[in-house]
Amino acid sequence: PVLVFVDGHKSHLTIELSEFCSRNNIILYALPPNTTHIMQPADVSVFKPLKSNWQQTFREWQNKPENINKSLNKASFSPLLQSVFNKPGLDRSIMNGFRKCGLFPFDPNAVDYSKCIQNHLENLNVGKRTTQEPTQPTHDEIQTSIKVLTFFEHKLATY
Repeated sequence: PVLVFVDGHKSHLTIELSEFCSRNNIILYALPPNTTHIMQPADVSVFKPLKSNWQQTFREWQNKPENINKSLNKASFSPLLQSVFNKPGLDRSIMNGFRKCGLFPFDPNAVDYSKCIQNHLENLNVGKRTTQEPTQPTHDEIQTSIKVLTFFEHKLATY
């Protein structure tokens, strides 16, 4: 199966998306809302170096004499972007993102949860807290969790 991490904000999750993923053997794993900046590997360690490498590559392209008065067109864009993806270190950044997010190797303490918006809001509203009854997971949620854990267990065993 394919595992896709998404921000769990309700605006990102629809019944159509859920049904599509279910039909196509995709495990849709919703991270707590507004936490992808600390829990999603691409946000944690890939996007910033990619953006920086893209800016550098684009500046180099612009500074070539043959491109001085040119705009970047579709034909030039793809090879330029490919060169960004081919730069050394991207694979290391990806692996580092999984490590920092505690996904591989698995480490629930790797994430700095103090950066969560919810934690910040809870600290502001310490005296205004209301207790909420915990909800029981549905059968589908349990089955999806089992699939995710089995997937990781298999991947870790073959690594």
